Order: sequence, then C-alpha cells, then structure tokens
Amino acid sequence: MERNQLFLSYVKIGIRATQEAVKGFLLKAKGVARPKDTLGLTWLYMLGSIAWLITLGTAAMNMRTYLVYNSNSPAVGPVYYTALTIHGWSAMLGLVPDAALAVILYSMYKSDLSVVHVRAVTSLFWIANISLALALFGGPDMAGTCIRP
Repeated sequence: MERNQLFLSYVKIGIRATQEAVKGFLLKAKGVARPKDTLGLTWLYMLGSIAWLITLGTAAMNMRTYLVYNSNSPAVGPVYYTALTIHGWSAMLGLVPDAALAVILYSMYKSDLSVVHVRAVTSLFWIANISLALALFGGPDMAGTCIRP
C-alpha cells in the first residue's frame, strides 16, 4: 500500500512538472508569435524566413529526386511542377521578403530606432505568411488550376 502511494506521489510530481514546462513553453511561444518590440519582430521575421527556407529546400530535394531517378515515367510531371511551384513561391514570396524585413528590423534595433505599430507589423507578417501557405496547400484561390494528365 505504501509503495502505491509513493508511486502516486511521483506521478503527481511528474504531472505538475510537465504542466509547468508546458505553461513556460506556451508563454515563450506567445512572446515570439506576438512580439512587443522591434527585437521581437526581428526574431519573428527571421524564424519565418527559416521556415520558408526549410520548405523550399524540401521542395528542391524532391525535384532533384524526380529528375535523377531513371525509372520515372512522364506521369511524374505534375508532381515535379508542383514541387517547382512550391520551391519558387516559397523563395520569392516567403523567404526573400521575410529575410529582408528581418535585416531591416535588426538594423533599426541596432540604430536605436523602434517600430511604432508593432501589432500592425505582426499582423501583416501573419496575414502574408498564412495566405502564402494556404495558396501553396491549394487554397480557394487555386481552385481549378490542377494539372490533370
């Protein structure tokens, strides 16, 4: 009986520690997703550009795989061109603007300048990146543009 109570106390301690860790992580994630100053905006845009870099790199590796695999049939064309579109759009509409704005915001921070409308710039970040992600996933603006063999 005493052993069960000891086990239950360890489980309660583990659950409490996990809840504290999750709460701390969520507070940090909220701080990144909704920054309060220019340096926070810099981190937001830098992390967004890294996310788009990962996306376009994955698409580029898929394209390379489709091109060098000798047993591919011509039916792989739509998949290849989908990866090509993801690669190009992620680079030109995701990575380049986010990275450029991250550099601009960091230079503002180092020059002791600040963004006055942080919430507006944060909202623009989320609107631009979520709408690009929806377009790449085949959102409503892409209806009827599928390539069919």
